[in-house]
Amino acid sequence: MNTDQEREPFQIVVVSAGTGDPSSTRLLADRTAERAAALAAGHGNTVTVGAIELREISGDISTALVSQLVKPRLQQAITALGEADGIIASTPVYKAGPSGLFTSFFDVLDNDLLIAKPVVLAATAGTARHALVADDQMRPLFAYLRTMTVPTSLFAPRRTGVTRP
Repeated sequence: MNTDQEREPFQIVVVSAGTGDPSSTRLLADRTAERAAALAAGHGNTVTVGAIELREISGDISTALVSQLVKPRLQQAITALGEADGIIASTPVYKAGPSGLFTSFFDVLDNDLLIAKPVVLAATAGTARHALVADDQMRPLFAYLRTMTVPTSLFAPRRTGVTRP
């Protein structure tokens, strides 16, 4: 019988479609993962956090979309999602929708890979006008994949380089 000390750590995988380095989209996802780990620790659990930077495998995603060829780096990302206990899915918003890179990545996944996995939806955008993208456009995608999205999504406006006193 497992005791509290023998529990395996929960695995959270951050999926970030941010294109910059550093990326405000990744920063939002990382802060969310830190908070999840802190909440778990308060209940005597440990969490390991892995990250998938979609910009680093964008070519592999494109290849998989047009040829169904899954290259090793993309396969590693898919395997990590399959083994995850929870996912934080974070995307920048372009033209009032999730980035094409973000949706393309989830398009190449097997429809059964994420069944019943808890998912936190997070988005960043230049203005608050895009605050509903996570609920209006991301939530249906993850409902189709039969995940368990948390009731509250996250949104953060990206910094525009304006320095405030």
